[in-house]
Amino acid sequence: MKLCIDCAHASAHGGTIFCKAPEMESVSLVDGTKNPPSTCSFARIGWGNDCGKDGKYFRPIETGSETVNHTPGPIVEGEAHGT
Repeated sequence: MKLCIDCAHASAHGGTIFCKAPEMESVSLVDGTKNPPSTCSFARIGWGNDCGKDGKYFRPIETGSETVNHTPGPIVEGEAHGT
């Protein structure tokens, strides 16, 4: 199962996990500014170009030569997982 918490694109801020996958970046059609990143919950809904239930933009966290897999646990605010 592809969990956002195990994804290299996940970043926690203020108790919320955001998706920073480059494929999820978008620009406002109103003023041309870059939109803020989506929450992982919203990204996994699967509307439009979102990651969706299948986690199509999922990239596992890697440390050295091994991939990190763990059970969901507490998230340290301000830290991206796997870094």
